[in-house]
Amino acid sequence: MNKKLCITLFLSVWLSISFANENKYAIFSLSVSEKVKSESIDIVNENKESRTLKLIDKQLVDTIKVSEKGAYFKVLVGAKGYPLFLKEGFTVALHIENQQPDSMYYKGKGAAENNFMLEKMKLLAPIYKGIDFLAEADAYSKQLTEVKDKSIEAIEAYFKGKDADSSFVAYQKATEVFKHANLMSMYVNMQQEQGKKIPKDFYKFTEKLDLNDEALFTIRANQNFQYYYYQHLIDSSLNDTLHTLALLDTIHQKAKHPTIQNHLLHAVVKANLATHPQPKKVYESFKKLSTSEKDKEAITQLYNKVKKLMPGNKAPDFTDFASSEEGKTYSLSDFKGKYVYLKIWGSWCPYSKAEIPYFKKIQEQYKDDNIEFVSISMDTDEKKWKKYVTQMKLEGIQLRADKGLESIFASDYLLKGVPRFVLIDPEGQLISSVAPNPSDPSLLQLLEVTKKTDLQEVKDLVKEKGD
Repeated sequence: MNKKLCITLFLSVWLSISFANENKYAIFSLSVSEKVKSESIDIVNENKESRTLKLIDKQLVDTIKVSEKGAYFKVLVGAKGYPLFLKEGFTVALHIENQQPDSMYYKGKGAAENNFMLEKMKLLAPIYKGIDFLAEADAYSKQLTEVKDKSIEAIEAYFKGKDADSSFVAYQKATEVFKHANLMSMYVNMQQEQGKKIPKDFYKFTEKLDLNDEALFTIRANQNFQYYYYQHLIDSSLNDTLHTLALLDTIHQKAKHPTIQNHLLHAVVKANLATHPQPKKVYESFKKLSTSEKDKEAITQLYNKVKKLMPGNKAPDFTDFASSEEGKTYSLSDFKGKYVYLKIWGSWCPYSKAEIPYFKKIQEQYKDDNIEFVSISMDTDEKKWKKYVTQMKLEGIQLRADKGLESIFASDYLLKGVPRFVLIDPEGQLISSVAPNPSDPSLLQLLEVTKKTDLQEVKDLVKEKGD
């Protein structure tokens, strides 16, 4: 997995775990002032399931099912969201005066836990300020340990003398432990991208972590950490195909809890299947290792979409995409009879920007050949996109997908991020939906074959995805 992408989607899927079979109840009430214009609210649970409740005279009371160990919700009032933790027996009331941070508070049983979540960012953010991500490994590890310890101390000080649920407090402290682990893992990613080596004992802190605790795995920082931690255990010199398969095997061997194991297997395949050189092998490995029928069904649906992007299939169409040239539009059909090398990018993405010099060089090298270089931006702000195109003196056909990564075009190509490069033959069929980046030397070999007149010969030179 050497390709670098700017992604807008959170890699780790939110995991909801049932702690007990028997449902318990808590009472939640809300009151808002006349300054709050909303006439209803939404309460969203950990499964992202939502219920809409009407306010009557600016108030409401609701009885909510919760698990034995408690449950986390989000209360949406207009465009604002407020955290809510409920446990059996809680009777907590939220008052919102004007939706400013200091004008809202919880009362009742459960107030200490919920007021903490309202104040958590204000309490802990200053501790994380000033982390030096460019420090040497030992210095970085030391400062992160200090940040973790100070955060836990701040949580303990906040709840001192308050009537708060001990398991809730323990969970918040564990969250800081896994935030530390996640930041350590992020540092490893950054160092590896720069070709730097990490000391062998850098991950020694993981010896004290319980990576198979199902309850703690609901912490998002834990999910993120484990997703990348297992990648770091794989030989980085492996190619994309072997790396992904080795990662799935490593997760299967080391993640002992079945729920955690299935979640991680699903997350890896969901993130990589669409851009993998051999998706069939990844799909079959996942089916063999996962024990979740629900995940298998979801990945099978994804795989069926990926198959449509394999070489020889018709390339997903685009029609009347706006050009940077005033008043002009282009469709894929406009390039019939020519090879098309698509650059799907975003002006906000550093990895997209890094490819620009290489893309310009390739354009110049093949300007007299039967190939069109087409850039399609995922920018949603037309003015910023046009300004960037002008500033960078980007040549060739510059287009923009109106809704960016939310567009039908992005969905058709199963885009998770940018940049992405695609090679299409003169008949509008895919040669590769995940073509090499301009900075990849193998692109030159691929583009050289486009000079051949025998299309079948071209396709034979591109290894079938899924073989």
